[in-house]
Amino acid sequence: MSNPSIVDQLVRADTAAPPRIGRLSGLGWLVWRQHRVTAGIALLLMVAAAGWLLAEHAAVADGVARIRQAGCVDPETWDQTPACWPLIQEASSYQEPFVTYFQLLMATVPALLGMFLGAPLLAQEYERGTHLLAWSQSVSRGRWLAARLGAALATVLVVSAVLAALTSWFWKTTVNSAASFLSYDPPFQSFTYLVLGIVPIAIALFAFAVGVTAGMLLRRTLAAVAATGAVMVAAEVALRLLRPHLWPQVYGVQAFNQNFSSFMQPKDAWLVSSGSILTDGTRVPDGGACAHLDGCPKVVQVYGYYHPVSHFWPLQLVESGLLLCLTGGLLAFVFLRLRRAR
Repeated sequence: MSNPSIVDQLVRADTAAPPRIGRLSGLGWLVWRQHRVTAGIALLLMVAAAGWLLAEHAAVADGVARIRQAGCVDPETWDQTPACWPLIQEASSYQEPFVTYFQLLMATVPALLGMFLGAPLLAQEYERGTHLLAWSQSVSRGRWLAARLGAALATVLVVSAVLAALTSWFWKTTVNSAASFLSYDPPFQSFTYLVLGIVPIAIALFAFAVGVTAGMLLRRTLAAVAATGAVMVAAEVALRLLRPHLWPQVYGVQAFNQNFSSFMQPKDAWLVSSGSILTDGTRVPDGGACAHLDGCPKVVQVYGYYHPVSHFWPLQLVESGLLLCLTGGLLAFVFLRLRRAR
């Protein structure tokens, strides 16, 4: 009987040897291979955002320190002291990109995650036919889908949570801090609200679920990407209309002022609607529009419905809960539909 060849010995040794701890194999290895580029891009995005915000925070802090040293904190001194305005403008210039551009960019991240991570996840499998190969193996459809969704969901959750935490930290410590005299950025402004707290995380998860569902139904990557973008635009419009009614609004009445005829909401509050109250008690929307009332003397009071700043977290929690319920429903639909898919 001849001795076994070197190849046979290597095969037997490799078969008999226990797997190395920490080495991925099987479905886990496949998922990592498919998502490693996405993970790298996500890491670069988070590092870039953190680096920029840290640099801007340091620049603003340095500018505010010089403003205080020059005695220019009080706005009354800005016109009296020649050195104040250059210092104020320089420090404000470091906050302006955050309010004008960075918030807008961060507000688009959830939709981009849904379009370019969620939509291609299953659509590409159907286009290439690789789902049939995966389903013909020993791995069940449910396990295969759970592995695909789990890795992508983890990426969406980490990216959105880190970016939301960084943005909230910068807004609280740099824009809405003791140095807030440099700019005014209330939390209920459209893009500001969308990048603070937990709402951006919930929107990102919802956008991902929309993308996965579109990919399963349309089975074409480009069509799924376009459909996801359209649905997210429609969803944002619907949320914007629904958001004021997610928590009871506060009603306030103020005396009419000829110099300023509109309702004045508290600082950082969100004024939802306002109007005028006439001498006979009639309420007319838009307290500043007196032309159609035959003159302002008939207006005795102005009223307003608003959300004070204390409603920020209740609104965030209710909206996030609604979005997470929709996300769970979409993902459950994807799992049920997969059982009957061909």
